[in-house]
Amino acid sequence: MEKNPFVAAMPQWVLIPISEVCGLVHTTEHLSLVASRNEPGQRYVLDRLCDTFVFEIIRYMSQREKLKAGTLAGFTNPGIARFLISIHNAPGADWTIETMAIEASMSRSKFSAGFHELVGTTPARYLID
Repeated sequence: MEKNPFVAAMPQWVLIPISEVCGLVHTTEHLSLVASRNEPGQRYVLDRLCDTFVFEIIRYMSQREKLKAGTLAGFTNPGIARFLISIHNAPGADWTIETMAIEASMSRSKFSAGFHELVGTTPARYLID
């Protein structure tokens, strides 16, 4: 079974005081309120609130450099993030280190080194995996 790269980049568990994450107390309260009602659009609202919940935790962890090397850590660099989005949108494209670096708006050497440092593997290995 193929593992989602974003899921693979997350730690097995996270322990964070909810009050330390901006807005998370309110998001959790809103999640509870919406889940307790049976109203039109409930599923959509719950999905968006869950997205917000997860992204706020990821943001909190990123700002405190608590993300391990992996896809999520790659998203902390704007150029590498652009490349990661592109590669996941077009995995079958004819990617070379040059086209990867161009997508990231970086030199080949800077892209390769930065990618390896953040993601924990080479761009070519990431593409193959």
